[in-house]
Amino acid sequence: MRRLYFGDSYDIVKKSLISWLADFGPWSLQPMFTEPVAPAEARWFAHFLGAQLVSDQELTPTVDRDDFFASSRATHSLFLDPNTGLAREVRPSRRPHYLLFGELADLVAARPRALTLVFDQSIGYAKDELRRQALQSKLRSLSTLGVFGSYYFSHAPCLIASGDSSVVTAASRILIERFQLPQCRLLSLPAP
Repeated sequence: MRRLYFGDSYDIVKKSLISWLADFGPWSLQPMFTEPVAPAEARWFAHFLGAQLVSDQELTPTVDRDDFFASSRATHSLFLDPNTGLAREVRPSRRPHYLLFGELADLVAARPRALTLVFDQSIGYAKDELRRQALQSKLRSLSTLGVFGSYYFSHAPCLIASGDSSVVTAASRILIERFQLPQCRLLSLPAP
């Protein structure tokens, strides 16, 4: 998360999803800042999104990531906002920009019936079908780690995840039925 982009169109999408999924609250925010941010700015960002700030700590390559996420394990619904997105693994110098699959699995396991949202623009700007395939591959890999999910598929993709598939189903139903989100905007794994 970078200060330069506070309040941009991606943040409007994040705010909308948190607002629409208010039934799963209270919401907490772990921003994953990759640069120093003044505490007042971090609080403004959390207030803007409608969430309680977990930490305003900067995430650098030398930060102990287990300690960094410790407070997030005690939250209810959690929004994680990495600078780039969700990845299986990345080289150490790039890690601050990503949430790793194992970290997400640990956070979900600590809060198995809670909802977790993750901003994930790590797929890039490939054609829609290639992006869909890449996101479905992520969903398959995450399911082997006990993370059930669905992606909000747009220019600002967000993973909607939980350790309980019924929580993800309920969240998806709210987005589609109550807020009239077109079903094609939610990408899930095909039923077995």
